[in-house]
Amino acid sequence: MKAWIMVHQYPEFDISSGESVALFLVPDSTNQSLTEDRVYEESFQLPHVFQRGQALVGITQKQHVTHTHGGGLVQQAGFFYTSYGIYGVLSSYDLNTALGGVESLHGNISSATDYTVYDFKFSADMHEIWDFKRGDDIDVLVQAIRRGGRFRAVVEKKDGSRQSSPVEMPYYWPDQNLVQFQTKIEFFPSEILDEKRMTETLSKDGYPLGENPGPITELIFNNVASTYLSLFTDGRYYSLGQVKPGTFLEYENLTIFANWRVNEE
Repeated sequence: MKAWIMVHQYPEFDISSGESVALFLVPDSTNQSLTEDRVYEESFQLPHVFQRGQALVGITQKQHVTHTHGGGLVQQAGFFYTSYGIYGVLSSYDLNTALGGVESLHGNISSATDYTVYDFKFSADMHEIWDFKRGDDIDVLVQAIRRGGRFRAVVEKKDGSRQSSPVEMPYYWPDQNLVQFQTKIEFFPSEILDEKRMTETLSKDGYPLGENPGPITELIFNNVASTYLSLFTDGRYYSLGQVKPGTFLEYENLTIFANWRVNEE
């Protein structure tokens, strides 16, 4: 079990082992916008995790019901948390929104120093069953699909970055001896995956990274990305950008994890 408490240098992260990731938080009691004079502790599951070097970005599902008990509902929202010192609340955005022509996403960005405890938690709750570079036979994947297994895909892209996401739907294509994994989908601003780019974006808006001036209200991101990947066991994959032209990309490596062990009855 690994954890990270807010410090001024990167901890060592490696998401290639397929562990589930969560964030444990304790807000600074002096931050009235978070605590409202009440001390509490919380945690968020981060089903989608990205890694570039030692920078880690985790994204929640957009299922958080923002509301005030006795005051009414506000919106459905999601969160992202980074290892480089910022986190944010993201407005609801789904595929129907994208198909409707909306190309921007709103977010409130804050400093991780809002919290006295900001710990990434890792849990090895799934088992590695297949690896592309190792040349594993897909029979184990077929067995897992037939057993109704639950999967997580960790893909290493050609630029060296990694993405770890839960699988929504696995397919076995016997005529091609091929297995396909479609990951679950969430939308997020692509800027948050690049610490340098994000720092520059915030600086232009008068938000020096490392300080804590409070949230930026409705910062508009115009580069919306998604967690969706359609991954094949022959080295190919595509994201939403390749759906219409019908093209493919190539990954460096793909590792599949499942809640079922090889040879387990």
